[in-house]
Amino acid sequence: MGLLTEGAPCSVDVCGADLPVNTDWRVWMTVWQVLDDPSPDPAEKALAVLALAFPHGEAREEAMRHPNDALEAAMDFLRRRDPSVPDRPPTRSERRLRGKRLFDWEYDASRIAADFQREYGIDLTDESTSMHWHRFMALFNGLGDRSQIVQAISIRAADLGDGRLGKEERSALRERKMAVMLPARTEEEAACNRRIRGV
Repeated sequence: MGLLTEGAPCSVDVCGADLPVNTDWRVWMTVWQVLDDPSPDPAEKALAVLALAFPHGEAREEAMRHPNDALEAAMDFLRRRDPSVPDRPPTRSERRLRGKRLFDWEYDASRIAADFQREYGIDLTDESTSMHWHRFMALFNGLGDRSQIVQAISIRAADLGDGRLGKEERSALRERKMAVMLPARTEEEAACNRRIRGV
């Protein structure tokens, strides 16, 4: 209810100090991409996240005095998580898909831009489009089942090994998976793509 009754947060608690954070959706999309990048080491990622999350000045200085706590607070902001509310247990489907990359902000940018324009009348390609990260994600998660990105995610998440699929259904799913396949960034992802292609 906080988003509706209190508005989206503009600060986070770091060791008892209320520190302002950048709230713009583009900043946090960049944070997500930094964290999702398989190449940099964890220390580099942490520094990059702190630099993006906390504006220059006292907030940045205070965050750097308590980097672990500040990073945890930034991650809660990214996930739109209230630390006082316990996480719900993951579903079986969520456990199966844990760690699997189902979308990519850069690769899927045109799908997401088209969906926001069609469903909300919001032009994400306009540099003047300003939006709080929590509002952006509320809208992103609220996209309809017929939106391009939701369909792509659904196809990527579908299990080719599902025993309930007939031969023709499996072949059709393989074709759909190849059509929305994300480019591989690691050898593990490349091997997964080869399995989808059947090579």
